[in-house]
Amino acid sequence: MRLISAYAPPTFTKPVLLLSTAVHTHNITGKIDENETAIYFIEALNVNHALNRFDFTDGGWKAIKYHKSQRKAVKYHTKLTAKLCRSNKTHYEFYLVLLHLYGDK
Repeated sequence: MRLISAYAPPTFTKPVLLLSTAVHTHNITGKIDENETAIYFIEALNVNHALNRFDFTDGGWKAIKYHKSQRKAVKYHTKLTAKLCRSNKTHYEFYLVLLHLYGDK
C-alpha cells in the first residue's frame, strides 16, 4: 500500500512537495517488513503537474521516518498532510521548514 499527498506552495518559485508513505508486506506470515515515509521536492507548476512527472525510482526521495506498524505509518502521513493543508499561514511555514531540512541544498 502506498499513500501519496502533494502540496504546492503559493509561489511558482518553490518546488512542489510530494509525501509518500509505503507499507510493504513481504513474507508469508503477513508480517510488515517495511513502513516508511519519504519526501520528494519536484519542480512543477502545480500538484497535477508534479504527480504526472514524479518517479518512485528517482534517487531524490528522502526517507524522513520509519514506522513500527501500518497504523502508525498511516497516522503519521495523515498528520503531516493535515499540517500542510490547514487554511492558515503555518502550512507554508511548515513547508519551508521541510524544504530547508530535506530539499536540495
